Amino acid sequence: MMIPKWRYVASALGILTAVHLLLSITHPTYSSYTSPAFMRGAGSLEYVQKHDSNVGTLVVPPSSVPRNHTDPNRRKANAVFVILARNSDLWEIAPSIKQNEDRFNWWANYDYVFLNEEPFDDAFKEHTQRLTNSKCHYGLIEHDHWVQPDWIDEEKATAAREVSVSSFLRGQGRN
Repeated sequence: MMIPKWRYVASALGILTAVHLLLSITHPTYSSYTSPAFMRGAGSLEYVQKHDSNVGTLVVPPSSVPRNHTDPNRRKANAVFVILARNSDLWEIAPSIKQNEDRFNWWANYDYVFLNEEPFDDAFKEHTQRLTNSKCHYGLIEHDHWVQPDWIDEEKATAAREVSVSSFLRGQGRN
């Protein structure tokens, strides 16, 4: 029995469309890069870093969630996001902040509080402020409060961390 060629073409287009829709729903960056506005150039990457090369390049795609979908009646807690980070952690925390903004904070607009043991540099401040429409606050923690105290037994602490990680990986750390 011979299957007409158009059925192969229709099946391939159906699978391609299904994969495209699935990626559009689950990955905001895929959705923003394949949107008609981005294809026309209207949604081109607005945020490109303009600092020296030893810091790196931060490219922030446009948000996949429209900013005008806030509900004024939606309840919001009095809260902030507190992030303990060093200046060198910028490129590791940037994707998390962007994902948080795309998934949640686009409507809640909670402020961010960044804490460090040394003053944040201008590049860190500039890039974290570009990632969110919320206010960003920067603070210092005393060095003694940032590091592990001398009186803690390092071998015991390491063993306890390993037990904690292994129990979490086995699924015992979930509620």
